[in-house]
Amino acid sequence: MRRPPEDLAVRIVILSPSTVFDDSLASDAEAGVAATVVGWASGPGGADIELPRPTGPLRRLASRVSASAIGRELVDVTPLAPSRAYWRAMRDDPAVAAAVEQADVIVATERDAAYAAWRWHDRLRRKGRHVAAVYGVPAARAAIERLRA
Repeated sequence: MRRPPEDLAVRIVILSPSTVFDDSLASDAEAGVAATVVGWASGPGGADIELPRPTGPLRRLASRVSASAIGRELVDVTPLAPSRAYWRAMRDDPAVAAAVEQADVIVATERDAAYAAWRWHDRLRRKGRHVAAVYGVPAARAAIERLRA
């Protein structure tokens, strides 16, 4: 997919639940990259779009069960999985949907963000829009370079 010459900025959405990641992509504004970071509101790094962290008794139970390796595996196959909770929070936020609709690249920086990136990619593909969805900063840089070529 080639970028139109009148729009020089590559728009990326960085999915980072903890908001802790290599922020070199987010700080590349002078290099023609416009980044939007999406993360939990309680994340230490701060996000452009902050999502409310799920709470409640089931979430607390899942947190306790996840203390063991077997418990984490069990939680990961339920709707209480952190990746699915992150996807649901993003799916229901109109600001995230607007940012993703405008994005050229969707970057998942953590394991829990990969599911959401895949779901957004699939949703946009069904609408006829092909957006690169990648995992990690090196893959994001390669996708951005492909768009600029």
